[in-house]
Amino acid sequence: MYQWEEDSDTDSDGDTTYTYSKVWSNSIIDSNDFHSSGHVNPQVMPYESRTLLATGVDVGAFSLTLDQIGRLDTPEVYSNLSNEIAENFKLKIEQNYFTTANNLATPEIGDIRISFKYNNDSEVSLLGKQYENKIVDYVAQSGKTFNVITSGIKTGEAMINDIEASNNILKWVLRAIGILLIIMGIAGILSPISRLTSRIPILGNVVGAAIGGISFLLGLAIGLLVIAIAWIRFRPLLGIGLLVLVVLLIVGVFKLRGNKTPKETTTEVNSDTNSF
Repeated sequence: MYQWEEDSDTDSDGDTTYTYSKVWSNSIIDSNDFHSSGHVNPQVMPYESRTLLATGVDVGAFSLTLDQIGRLDTPEVYSNLSNEIAENFKLKIEQNYFTTANNLATPEIGDIRISFKYNNDSEVSLLGKQYENKIVDYVAQSGKTFNVITSGIKTGEAMINDIEASNNILKWVLRAIGILLIIMGIAGILSPISRLTSRIPILGNVVGAAIGGISFLLGLAIGLLVIAIAWIRFRPLLGIGLLVLVVLLIVGVFKLRGNKTPKETTTEVNSDTNSF
């Protein structure tokens, strides 16, 4: 359904700006919770998204479970839409959609568009344990469960490599999110200082930038320290390398502070016996 969507953005002074845009959404966006009036969405979705799974699907001598079938992608778009069905439901056909819109290029709030996607694989690969005429979960010694299905023909080694690559990406994403949360937490703790000086034009900008830099460096150092400690047992070289990086970050923070201290000066006084 074509609906209003609200976005908010809060600046360093605590002022929040609300913006509204029109988007296609698979679920109702409740406009009653919007900050500003004048952007009203329908309260009911005439049609709900559904997933239909085929039964009796076999791969050679093995039968696929509904869970395995449901994990296959649906990249194909069904284009042979029925004019008779469109007329019965008082819909139009445009761009492989059933729609209530007069023109999908310029839809109105409340317009509906319906498409059908499906899987048309003739070959798939399975990774798991054989049990009778099915491929079921395989539990490794580590406790990790494997029951993988993917489109096309792949070797077991290639499928395991894909799993490892996906897991590594997920790990780094979670680590990055953790570091970001630490940085945001430190910035939140120091934010009262920034707000106190925000009304002073030059000082406010300088203090805000300093707090941002300190929050970033400290958050990064703490996050890397946690990762390094976790790695010392299993990846000692990487763990030690990260610890060295943390030390360098901490030294960098203190050097930044040291650069702000006034330089010492030497004063000479004309005297036969004393010099300073």
